[in-house]
Order: sequence, then C-alpha cells, then structure tokens
Amino acid sequence: TATPHGPRTWLVASAKEWAAGNGDGVTVTADGRLTLAAGEEVLGTAEEPHLWGVDVDKAGTAWLASSNGGELLKVAGGATSVAWHGDEPLVTAVRATPEGIVFATAPDGTLRRFADGKAVELADSGASYVWQLQPSTKGGLLAVTGRPGRLLRINGDKIETLAAPGVEHLLCVAEAADGTIYFGGGQPGGLWQWKAGVCRLM
Repeated sequence: TATPHGPRTWLVASAKEWAAGNGDGVTVTADGRLTLAAGEEVLGTAEEPHLWGVDVDKAGTAWLASSNGGELLKVAGGATSVAWHGDEPLVTAVRATPEGIVFATAPDGTLRRFADGKAVELADSGASYVWQLQPSTKGGLLAVTGRPGRLLRINGDKIETLAAPGVEHLLCVAEAADGTIYFGGGQPGGLWQWKAGVCRLM
C-alpha cells in the first residue's frame, strides 16, 4: 500500500552542497530564489564542434554558422541540412534579412547572401573575420570584425568603416533606438560608443 507524505524540505548551506544536486528544470534568480525553468524543445541537432552564430527568419527557419568545413546550416521541421558549403573552414556570422540570409566566411572575411538556394558574394569585409552581423536602425547591417578590429556599416555590396579603434578583434555590437552604436572587444576588453561620427572608449 502507498502511504501519502507531505512536502519534503531540506537545507543547502554551501556552494559545494548546491553543486552536488541536480538542477534540471529549475532556475536560480539573481536574488537567490529557486523557480521552475522555462520549458525547452529540441528543434534540431547538428554534429558540429562549434556554432558561431544563429538567426531565425520570418518563416521560423533557423540558420546556423558552423565551424565544420565552412557550412551554413538550415534547421526546419526538426531536420538539419547543409544549405551551403564553401572552401573556407568557418562560417562566423549569420543574419536573416528580407533579401535573404547574409553570412560571413573566414579567414577570407567574405560576405555572402543566400537566397533561392544559391549564395552570391556581396563584398569583401577587408578583415579576416566577421564576428557579428546586426540589423541597423538606418537600414542594412552593422558588423564587427577581427584582424583588424573594425566597426562596419553594410548596405548591399557597399561597406563603410565607421570606427577602427586599433584592436585585433571586435566581437559584439548593438545599436540604441537613437542610432548610438555600442561595440566591444580587444584584449583587455573594451567598450566603445559611436555617435554622430564620433567614437570614444567608455
């Protein structure tokens, strides 16, 4: 026979005791509260050692920048397929746009657009690596690069250098609603602001 029991409680008094537990399905908030975690669903799998970027288009298809032989991967309907394979070893950044999927390969730093099953070359970034592509409030895309580290604005096949702070790699970029651009990278890490043509280290 089964005997009902009430709630069980226990005390975790150290980081070591906490680390010994199983945290599946729970989240610890910044103030230390334990709550149920958000549900998760496996959309697809990729046999890749590294994925450098991901974006989702309006149809709900996920596009992945991979490190295995320079492949642009497509995840749709629970299945993962190779949309494009090139000669360069890396696809480092990807962004879904109304005109198609823009992605960058390395170490040649080439920007391409994938649409209707084909990839066409857009432009040479002038760097070895494009680490992030971000939609801009002024249209087109913003990009940060490595070797050398630069902030770029991309409109179609036109590339404009907005800033070159003298570091080897810039890794991340974001734009505020007023058009102010924040970007970071370098070693040690730095955060820069670009506004109205003026760049400064924050």
